[in-house]
Amino acid sequence: MFSQNLLWVINMHLSDRSYGGATMMRLWMAILLLTAVATAGDAEPVNLKEFFPFGMWVHGTRLTGPGIDHPTVADDLQALGVNFVCTVASTNVPPNSDDGFSVASILKSAQQHNLNVLLMLTPLVKARLSRMSPDDLRSAAEEAKRELAPFVAEGRKFSSLLGWHLADEPKGEAKCTTAEIIRQIFAELDPDHPGWTEGGWSVLADTVVPQIRIIQQDVCQPEVYPLWDRPYHCGIGDFRFAGFKPPPDQQGQDDWITLDLVDHYRELRPLLQGRHIWPWIQSFREHYKPPSWYWRSPTPEEVRCLTWISVAEGCRGLCWFGSHHLMRHFGDYAKLSPEIQSLITAVRPLTDILLNTSVVENLAQLRGGGSRYYRSGLVETLRDPDGVHYIVVVNRNCESNGHETLTVQVPAPLPGGSGTLLAVDPADNSVIATHWGTPLFAFSVRLRPGEGKLIRLIHATAAPPLDVQPQVKSIKVGESIDFTATGGVGEAGHKYYRWSTNNPQVGSLDPLSGHFMATAAGRCQVRVRDMIGTLATTRDIKVVE
Repeated sequence: MFSQNLLWVINMHLSDRSYGGATMMRLWMAILLLTAVATAGDAEPVNLKEFFPFGMWVHGTRLTGPGIDHPTVADDLQALGVNFVCTVASTNVPPNSDDGFSVASILKSAQQHNLNVLLMLTPLVKARLSRMSPDDLRSAAEEAKRELAPFVAEGRKFSSLLGWHLADEPKGEAKCTTAEIIRQIFAELDPDHPGWTEGGWSVLADTVVPQIRIIQQDVCQPEVYPLWDRPYHCGIGDFRFAGFKPPPDQQGQDDWITLDLVDHYRELRPLLQGRHIWPWIQSFREHYKPPSWYWRSPTPEEVRCLTWISVAEGCRGLCWFGSHHLMRHFGDYAKLSPEIQSLITAVRPLTDILLNTSVVENLAQLRGGGSRYYRSGLVETLRDPDGVHYIVVVNRNCESNGHETLTVQVPAPLPGGSGTLLAVDPADNSVIATHWGTPLFAFSVRLRPGEGKLIRLIHATAAPPLDVQPQVKSIKVGESIDFTATGGVGEAGHKYYRWSTNNPQVGSLDPLSGHFMATAAGRCQVRVRDMIGTLATTRDIKVVE
């Protein structure tokens, strides 16, 4: 009833031509604020600690606009497997209008396509508030809050809202302080959805440190753009940035120290204090007239390598700065989009592990996978809170025409462990290699140019016989059963099983969880194997209509 009455008031006042433009704008803001208070049904916010983003930057276009391969941009992104976007909504239109750039239109489209949004409000935030000095913004904070309120309230209605974008790459003390004030304003209006901003990391002291120290954001989103043609030409697979730290003599950018991407991550991690890293990985090219900087397009192998290096260095999210309109304009979409889709498919089964592990002192040594810029590939060690170790191996050769064999060596047994050591592929719980008694456990992996692999290391200790439950006689079509296993060979408290069925025509079985869904009449057995292949089966199960 309140909404109907309010719509009547809107129509009455809009039909009265005696109101001037400024008065009408104030009326709109007051009405929208009242609407927000009356109708905001706040959606449940996403827990960032449990969310692994596969992201794409889409500023400069809109989710509701025409796609390249599908009807809309949102359809394109959903087909890629993306679950997170950074995009803009216009504050020049009412937040709940049907305009394609309104808050409601953007977030409704995102919700329909299972996309989570980091939303920038423009021009109010992007062009006005973020460009103010800290003192000026403090003075205007209450007015800014009133202007933001209806847009924030509208955004809170949608489960697709992940957070609010505060500023475009703020650098230095003043810009970062302004961004922090904007974050505080958003936090007062919307305590459930955090605010954060992306940031370059070309100069540690100028960009990274002020952001981390001043902006109390939950996520660090560095812009990982190593592949430029000016002022430094980078060859294929050369991820050494120029300009990360100024030299001791402060002579200028051409003398700046050059650090590899891995060095960047290693300098960044100690500063984060628990923040998640969601890098923006270069997937674009953009040219400016000299003397400005410009970036060359990465090859698919380079995008692959940049992504797997980010996995190895402890990132708990992966985002690609392909900026949909940039890929369209420069013709890179056709070659880079399939690679991004493949990377999302490859990493998605590993996200629970990546969200629950941290980079620790490296246990492994690696031979192979190098290039003309790097002696060997990359290997890092991750560990979860329970002490389970993982090895991430990356083939840094981005120019080869075929697979390359890399050899990994780790001490055996691992610190604090005993028993047979196994290298396991967690994507399907298959055993890659088994160690039998020598001081070093050596095994090989074959990787494409730029490709990486995450490997779980566990000790196969003595255990009770493998058993599977429940032992059911029949199940109806449409019903499901969660089968469980006990015993078998695996590290104590960390048993990993592989599930299968001898007749997939009668039902689907999750290979990792043991969840069975009956789909057609017939008979089947459910089977489970432990880490060394020991088999246990159910009795014959009859699936009936």
